[in-house]
Amino acid sequence: MLRFAPVMLAASSPDGLLPIHQEIAGRAIAHFAGAFRLSVRPEGCAHCFDLALPKPPLRLFQETQPTETLRYFGAGDALAGLDQLTGQISGGHVPPEFDLGGSYETELVAAVLKRLAHTWSLAPSVRGTERRQTAGHAAVVPGLKELLSTVKPSGSENPNLGQQPPTESWIVDNMSDGGYGAIIPPQMSEWARVGALVGLKSETSQYWAAGLIRRITVDEHRQRRVGIQLLTSAAVPLALSMADSMTSLDFNLSTEQGILLDPPDTEGEVGVLLGTGVVNGVFKARDKLELRCRDQTLRVILSTIVEAGEGFDWAKFKIL
Repeated sequence: MLRFAPVMLAASSPDGLLPIHQEIAGRAIAHFAGAFRLSVRPEGCAHCFDLALPKPPLRLFQETQPTETLRYFGAGDALAGLDQLTGQISGGHVPPEFDLGGSYETELVAAVLKRLAHTWSLAPSVRGTERRQTAGHAAVVPGLKELLSTVKPSGSENPNLGQQPPTESWIVDNMSDGGYGAIIPPQMSEWARVGALVGLKSETSQYWAAGLIRRITVDEHRQRRVGIQLLTSAAVPLALSMADSMTSLDFNLSTEQGILLDPPDTEGEVGVLLGTGVVNGVFKARDKLELRCRDQTLRVILSTIVEAGEGFDWAKFKIL
């Protein structure tokens, strides 16, 4: 029933979604609206809301106290249907009955559906690291281009002493191993939005970090508060080019600068930030590439695009 669709949209944390992701999420919610569950009992429900209070649905926890006006809400049978739909779309097939209202890359649609499945799940997410209250400032620059200009090109002895562009100073009030909570001072950062890439350097760090704004709220004092997911605590510049470039001209034309996010994981993959259009544009999915970082050269091939944002692509490359 479509009347449940707004409730599920509110329960799906839309403030953490880019506008294009909100569109896809809204279409998916409308598609499964008839399977959602509304009950006076908590069984099979992940969220709840109070009919007597003008507040959106909240995550259901064991300590939630039942009242006469409390209602429980969940995905019901839609969760299994969402998992099945995600598998079909990940395989490159969009069922004709699923109306997206437009043309989107299947990787993007699958990523949004996986996020919905996580939000709808009966098991609440657990914070991986403890959040610690703090008080300090961080220098902030907006976007990949500005972050790259703060670090020297690949091969420099000290990659974090580049020419620094104009920065803003944000107030950091909490932090964890996975990210930061910060307050944006008034009259600053009109560019800040959910999904934006930022470079930041705290007062206690000698390195520039890279992160994504995942949440923006306004508190009772009209201060903008942001939640930043940390992609790397030390942004290391890299150069990516076609393997076996035959001439210096070929080498220069096909070299792109980016940021290395992490060392190789257990799957032999590395995370990389590149400019929009470098992946599946300048380079193709099956191209064998050379990744040069500091004094190391790796041969890699594109594995997956984790996220495509404004001015950047976050990708994973497989080491050959």
